[in-house]
Amino acid sequence: MEAKKPRSWRRWALYALGGLVVLCLVCGIIGALTNPSTPQQTAAAPDTTGQTTAPVASAAAAPDPSPTAEPSPTAEPTAAPSQEPTPLPAVGQDVQVGDVRWKVIAAEDLGQELPSDNQFIEAKKTSGKFIRVQWEMENLKSDTASFTGADLVDSKDRTFQASTDALVGFIDSEQICSFESLNPNVPKTCTRIWEVPADAADLKLKASDLELFGGDETLIALGF
Repeated sequence: MEAKKPRSWRRWALYALGGLVVLCLVCGIIGALTNPSTPQQTAAAPDTTGQTTAPVASAAAAPDPSPTAEPSPTAEPTAAPSQEPTPLPAVGQDVQVGDVRWKVIAAEDLGQELPSDNQFIEAKKTSGKFIRVQWEMENLKSDTASFTGADLVDSKDRTFQASTDALVGFIDSEQICSFESLNPNVPKTCTRIWEVPADAADLKLKASDLELFGGDETLIALGF
């Protein structure tokens, strides 16, 4: 008989490695069967009195004890106080316009008929009304100023010129101021009559600084 040759050590090493792998697989299967995984629960720890203490909730889930701040109501804007218009100068008041002083002495509504103080001049009638105004003016300049007339203005911003038909026989001849040269610091009293519509109201005398171009003006209320 032929003698058996000894096995190579490499073959034994392979057998040993295979056996180790099989052993590990078997151990793993056995461990999985004997210890199934279950969800972990946090057991409540009993306190000293024997009662069960509930687990403490996390800080993130705790309700906020502070009350919710309500938005403050928006303050309503305070209305600005209304500015009343400055009252106009009235009868009897001195009013300076530029370098000229004015003062209305008297103003009168004469109605629809204008009586004459001259027997040769007939009275005048109108469908509107006649307004007579007497005023004083003084030139405060150092040289002569020229006066050519004054107008009336009503509440509808209508402008009326003095009547040229109501002069002699209706006004004192010394007070007929149509075209006047006013010397410095010599007051002059004037009277004129206007014919205006019957519905003219809130009448005002337009006082100026007697400049020919681009002068200043001020309204003087007559009171009717």
